[in-house]
Amino acid sequence: MCSQNSLEIWKLVAESATPIMIAIFGVLINRTIQRQNASVQRKSSWLEKWADDFLRTASGFNSSTASFMWLYLSPEWEATRDVPGAVDKPNLKMAEIYKASEALNRGWVNISMFTGFAPINGKGLKKAASDVLAETASWIKNGESNVSELLRKQLVFNENARAVHAELLGLKGIND
Repeated sequence: MCSQNSLEIWKLVAESATPIMIAIFGVLINRTIQRQNASVQRKSSWLEKWADDFLRTASGFNSSTASFMWLYLSPEWEATRDVPGAVDKPNLKMAEIYKASEALNRGWVNISMFTGFAPINGKGLKKAASDVLAETASWIKNGESNVSELLRKQLVFNENARAVHAELLGLKGIND
């Protein structure tokens, strides 16, 4: 009879303790999940911030490329470039072109800072940005423009920028 009572007591204790143990394990698991979610959210916020900053930088580089091209191809400059006595306008326009070229160089430096965070696609972006700079420098040096080549290099830059942006968001190697 003693063993029957002991068995009944243990059965009652087990029936009572099971829901309490499940509740304790549930709370512990929930806290662990919440900590992991907070960690993922912090990392995600960091990735989004850097990706947004990069996107602004890449967009600025792209805009600087377009500004350079429009300044260089400006009909006003072309019309006065070979006109005797119209020395000031071309010189002023060249000063603007050099400023646009300087903005491109600054953009290249800023983009280069982001490429370290994108080990898969960063080198391609840096090369594409360098190619755009080399093309604009050849325009200034040679006095000749190749619009289709600059646009092609700008497209390659933008494709690489998209890949780096995806990588910064944690979507490594995505080129879609």
